[in-house]
Amino acid sequence: MGYSFSDEHLNNIIYQSLASNSSISVVIFGKYEDCPLSKINDNRIYRIFGESETGENIHYFESIVNKLLPDLDENKEKSLLEEFVKELTKSAVTGA
Repeated sequence: MGYSFSDEHLNNIIYQSLASNSSISVVIFGKYEDCPLSKINDNRIYRIFGESETGENIHYFESIVNKLLPDLDENKEKSLLEEFVKELTKSAVTGA
């Protein structure tokens, strides 16, 4: 979801969540140096921004979807089954 940290009401909800839930993490995609949340020293707040070697902004939606998120089609059972059978056959042939 996109959020610019300009709504104090939502910011307060984020602060309250951090204060009351020790297992929550917040990931900020973008530099947002002036954002008060970015200035909090908390190891549960992650900031991801910058450029790749090709000059792409790694915190842009397209880059996140294409580079960071897994390809769900690769994780279908058929693909996993085919990979398992391939490895099993390879092991049987080599005796490993």
